[in-house]
Amino acid sequence: MITLKVDGSEVFSHLGDVKTMGDLVEFVKATIDPDKIITEMLIDGNALSDEDWRVPLNAHPRCTVEVQTGGKGDFVTDRVRIASSIVDQIIMRFEGVAALFEQNKREDANFALKKAVEDLSAFIDWYNSILLIDEVAGPQRLRLMQGLNSDLAKVCEQLVQHMLYQSWWAISQTLQIRLVPELRRLSKACDEFAQSGSA
Repeated sequence: MITLKVDGSEVFSHLGDVKTMGDLVEFVKATIDPDKIITEMLIDGNALSDEDWRVPLNAHPRCTVEVQTGGKGDFVTDRVRIASSIVDQIIMRFEGVAALFEQNKREDANFALKKAVEDLSAFIDWYNSILLIDEVAGPQRLRLMQGLNSDLAKVCEQLVQHMLYQSWWAISQTLQIRLVPELRRLSKACDEFAQSGSA
């Protein structure tokens, strides 16, 4: 049997039609204040894993699902505050990739480059989705982000060309001279968004 708590209070509604974690999210969204959003979900005190999202809820015969809600503005502000530190970690990954290419460790460098690109792509998708929640400042910030993303895309196109020609030194130089500075611009923009506040 699943115990559902929303903001610390147990929900006694019948959950018979709720079969998956996605169904549970929709159930909670339908019962909370429309100006609030889900900010955190825990199952037996732990963050939900990918597996928790895939399996039916009856795979957890006895568990407590805790849901925290909050205002959209607070949620956006909290997430925007951590964005620049995430970009800084991605910058370090790309700097490490550049060093591997300089050391002619191509296999390691290619693997690290793939991972860094995946992380950057995931960050951009995540950050844009956060900005969309902010109905006041979000649209203007999204336009600024699109400009930054366009500049990043141009650098990535140049990297692809260098990879096609297996110009490893050129990849290293492009990462250091073009990509890292663009990522620093992105980090600065994220920092400025955080300092200016949100909806």
